[in-house]
Amino acid sequence: MRTILICMYLVTLATAAKLPASFMKCNPKRTDFHQCLPKAVESTIRQLQRLYEELNLTVSEHLEVPALTIDAGSGPMGTKQVYKNLIVTGLDEITCSKADFDFDKKRLSVQCLIPRYQLNFDYELSGKILVLPITGQGPGLIILHDYKVGLIFDLEEYEKKGKRYYRVVGHKLDIDPKRIEVKLDDLFGGDKALGDSMNQVMNDNWKELFEDVKSSYSEAFGSIFASIFNRLLVKVPVSEIWG
Repeated sequence: MRTILICMYLVTLATAAKLPASFMKCNPKRTDFHQCLPKAVESTIRQLQRLYEELNLTVSEHLEVPALTIDAGSGPMGTKQVYKNLIVTGLDEITCSKADFDFDKKRLSVQCLIPRYQLNFDYELSGKILVLPITGQGPGLIILHDYKVGLIFDLEEYEKKGKRYYRVVGHKLDIDPKRIEVKLDDLFGGDKALGDSMNQVMNDNWKELFEDVKSSYSEAFGSIFASIFNRLLVKVPVSEIWG
């Protein structure tokens, strides 16, 4: 997989920011820490979609990814996928069932579920799906239904203006959607019959196609989640994160 660009612009504040009161904090010394942490992670992901003047975060109900490329797989997904102007929605409905933080390794592990994770984009495709040729460019969308995610973030501490901060330096993502829905407009130069047929083929065979490029999507989506967390971590010192 080759990611052309995954960029959620990270603006560094001149002074340290405090978390808004609506953000949950978990005290590692309390016995309920492991019950608190998944709720705090869930709340953080949901709230980073909205405006928080205290953190100077971008006003948006969605995330924007300028461009993303997924190379062809070695099996049925024999086409390079180029996506531009991606709009990602659905994170405001995320629920997290488990979370753990290893303070020695500075490793955060979480398990979450997103009922409907939707990507709208402009695409370019040329190659084969199964044994069928495919070509086209235009608008499209992909919806991952009941999208289970297992995330591991490796963090490091650094100092800025006399305070300690975390940043994500590595990530691993395991993804397991219950179903994937695909709709690509303007396939085959806008031939509706051929386009409808190919969309049906992709939806009927989504699991086989997805498994062929799953590792590429895991890397790409993992980068998106890492960017989400870095939007917070770059602004809030470690001393403000833990209760």
